[in-house]
Amino acid sequence: MKAGVILVGTELLNGGTVDTNSIYIGEELNRYGIEMEFKMAVRDVEEEILKALAYAKKNVDLVILSGGLGPTIDDITKQCIAKYCGVPLIVDPADVKILEAKFQDIHLPMIPSNIKQIEKPEGAVSFPNGAGMAPGIYIDGIAAFPGIPRELYDLLPKFLAWYEKEKNLGADRIYIRDILTYGLGESLLDNKVKGLFTEEGIYYEFLVKSHGTIIRLQSYQHHKKNVEKIVK
Repeated sequence: MKAGVILVGTELLNGGTVDTNSIYIGEELNRYGIEMEFKMAVRDVEEEILKALAYAKKNVDLVILSGGLGPTIDDITKQCIAKYCGVPLIVDPADVKILEAKFQDIHLPMIPSNIKQIEKPEGAVSFPNGAGMAPGIYIDGIAAFPGIPRELYDLLPKFLAWYEKEKNLGADRIYIRDILTYGLGESLLDNKVKGLFTEEGIYYEFLVKSHGTIIRLQSYQHHKKNVEKIVK
């Protein structure tokens, strides 16, 4: 199964914020045997978010968006998902009660604009946010979560556990094996070992670090024996 990640936020493109969410998303997807085929960052612009959604939906099974679920004018992710899916945004009364209780717990006033945080496209499944206000949502192969890391960390595991059962995913997890080398330049190293990299279904990459070059082999658990044979 393939996934694509769309990171929503102008601050990710103008140097205001460094993306770490996609690293976490990739690690979590690996645990469920879902490959991240691509990731992209887009500004808080409806046309650009819709364009990214259209590309992603054509190319992968699962689209994950991070960012743009807040209460402010630039938070338009759910609005774009609803428009893409051709459904209206709705508010579930049960979600309103949960949101009101959260504001009471932190002793802050809830104002009308906060309702935006619990809007969702009609027909979407909600996932409770244990670290913030806006729930995660899922509709028609599209999942969306807040961009605040602690909220993403709370929501993504809940969603993936649900998604695994919903889609009856198998137990074939992604298997990664790293070999740390030193003393050879990247091109010489490649020349020495490339003859070993002929196995179908195993991906290879060279990662140059300050302490040496890592050869990474990535596949699925059912290829584990073949991966280990190549490593040896």
